[in-house]
Amino acid sequence: MPGLPERGCDFMTFVRQGSIKTQLNVTQTFHASNMRIRVTLQNEEYEGMPDDERLDDAELISVGLLPGYMNLSIAITSRAGDSREILVPIATLP
Repeated sequence: MPGLPERGCDFMTFVRQGSIKTQLNVTQTFHASNMRIRVTLQNEEYEGMPDDERLDDAELISVGLLPGYMNLSIAITSRAGDSREILVPIATLP
């Protein structure tokens, strides 16, 4: 996050730099970013915050790498146990 560098992660920075070229690169970078995001969001939790608004985990389900973009399928689970799978398309060319 440009205005809040301690709040975000480096995933998109690595994408824009061209550092992520293989499925293994995506997986490793996603897991490192996921750990940082989980800590950040846990630090922003407050007493009485509902479990359905708290992140439990984000799991990388699949990666599709194509020229100029990647598709990530991610399952996001709340502490309440609710889970949603989202598709995140990301342009990889500047």
